Amino acid sequence: MFNWIVVAGATLYAMALLLLRRGIRDALRDASKVSTESFPPAAVVVAARNEAKNIEACLRSLLNQDYPPDRLQILIVDDRSEDGTGEIVRQVAEGQHDLQVKLLRIDQVPAGFAPKKYALSRAIEHTSAEIVLTTDADCRPGPRWVASMVRLFDRQTGLAIGFSPLTAAKLHKWQELLYRLDSLALAAVAAGSLGLGYPLTCTGRNLAYRRSLFLELNGFGKYAGIPSGDDDLFLSRVREETSWKIRYAFAPDAHVPAEPVGTSRAFWNQRIRHASKALLYPVPMRLLLAGLYLFNVGFLGAMLSAGFSGNVLPLVLIWLLKSLPETALVCEGAKALQFRAAWWLVPLVSPVHALYVAIFGAAGQLAAFEWKGRTFSSAVTLGGANCSTGSSI
Repeated sequence: MFNWIVVAGATLYAMALLLLRRGIRDALRDASKVSTESFPPAAVVVAARNEAKNIEACLRSLLNQDYPPDRLQILIVDDRSEDGTGEIVRQVAEGQHDLQVKLLRIDQVPAGFAPKKYALSRAIEHTSAEIVLTTDADCRPGPRWVASMVRLFDRQTGLAIGFSPLTAAKLHKWQELLYRLDSLALAAVAAGSLGLGYPLTCTGRNLAYRRSLFLELNGFGKYAGIPSGDDDLFLSRVREETSWKIRYAFAPDAHVPAEPVGTSRAFWNQRIRHASKALLYPVPMRLLLAGLYLFNVGFLGAMLSAGFSGNVLPLVLIWLLKSLPETALVCEGAKALQFRAAWWLVPLVSPVHALYVAIFGAAGQLAAFEWKGRTFSSAVTLGGANCSTGSSI
């Protein structure tokens, strides 16, 4: 009986993924209708803490943007770094007379703010540009990134979501394949749900929104003290509290490649941090995540049941109903994003994916995680004091 209940859940899961596949097409069609040729003032914000090994390459990629220099500002927020991050920014920015680079230094974080959200908030205070783009210090945007994101902002658009593929060139080949597939799958869900009218997720490595929208929502609002969620929790507020249009940037020029974390411990902490926000989402999304979690746990239970009973038919049905629509969704995402990934791996790793969801779904609510040298619980709020006013370079 249990196995057939899971089969029913797998059927619903398959239908949901096929809807997401259709949503990708709708989102792509919507994005293709928008192409503004103007170059409004834009600002790129990077919050950096102890990023000495990454910040130079990131800043040089931003300095190389194909965008009018007098309309682009780069704000690097040195968040209490102890490795000379700020000094590297100063050295790289010297002589950049055509492009304004501003370095802000944070020494303390006030009570009620998570460090990264405070850094982003202060940067937005220090720019008058209407379009704000965010990325991370370990990212390398291409020269057309800013222009490709900004082109989506017609009068109706308040937020644009971009794709940030993980490129693990320094890792083993199989690890690179899995990371590329993982980032593509998340992008497919983001684009598909957006196309269906209920965007579920995004990444702060590649995000753009109106400054006026940020101010309209009072910044990060009630989520300001949550360590993560400067991206998807903000997205949920835009979706629930405003009438602004949200669009997805499919063009390859809009992709922002990033390196994945380099150790198993860092991976563990990162994924717990990502999962720690689950109970903070609006009720419909919490119910959706709960259903997804129960289905994946049920899949694991069906594998155990088949091992004991020898009846593998329900398990095969569950596996097919899970893996085939997942493959179709990933392929649709790859086509829309013009991105190559090992889609054929999806059926093979589908059982592992169920175990991944079961472990990190629970750990995200129960376990502490480390981030930027600090330890957080899943529902922590942070304390501190102030930030320096910053200087133009």
